[in-house]
Amino acid sequence: MSKKVDPLLCESAIAQCVRESMWAYLEHLGGAGPAHGIHEMLMACVEKPLIEVALQYTNSNKTQAAKLLGINRNLLNNKIQQHGILTEVLDARLNTRRVRKIVVSSKPVKKIKNKGQP
Repeated sequence: MSKKVDPLLCESAIAQCVRESMWAYLEHLGGAGPAHGIHEMLMACVEKPLIEVALQYTNSNKTQAAKLLGINRNLLNNKIQQHGILTEVLDARLNTRRVRKIVVSSKPVKKIKNKGQP
């Protein structure tokens, strides 16, 4: 059961960036092999910013972010916890929303007197 991959995405700027970064990394090692598998290292480096961008793009809607990434919501929640993204991305979004609410609600507030109060 293989998933279809967009051929345009495979040869995009992202693919070129990966090629250049891999060559730079291997040249930096100076002929010595990497300590761990390159695939696992690369996936760990890419996964966190990928999830952060998906969450920001969907205004921190985890269901929409999971759909955008092509994974289920439970896996997304696990990855959010694994990478500690919850405090970094979602809290930042909440702070942005608070600021917007303050700016939007610039109308004067009417005071409502309770019965029995002078």
